[in-house]
Amino acid sequence: MAAVEWKLREMGIPCIQRTVEEGGISVDQLFFHDPDGFMIEICNCEVLPVVPLAGADPVWVCKRATADASSSTPPPQEPKQTTPQQLLQCTPTAVVHAKEEPYPLYIE
Repeated sequence: MAAVEWKLREMGIPCIQRTVEEGGISVDQLFFHDPDGFMIEICNCEVLPVVPLAGADPVWVCKRATADASSSTPPPQEPKQTTPQQLLQCTPTAVVHAKEEPYPLYIE
């Protein structure tokens, strides 16, 4: 974390360093803005415990629904609106799969 902060300052990028503690676990954070103005956070979040989303209530997974030309019946027609809306299809599931890929941080 110190190396990242040092490199950001060397490059003239202002950043703020914070440490938060909850439940006896300390997480170090660095905040800075990218060229488009979006705030970026870098943290050592790997120190946080992984808490599974298991429980009595299912987790809802939503996917964008698209029209299928092979459908036997067309969707019902609704009055045209001036603002576009996106259709979401949500189904309950007990398991959510997330693929975790490590992205190395390259600082030149």
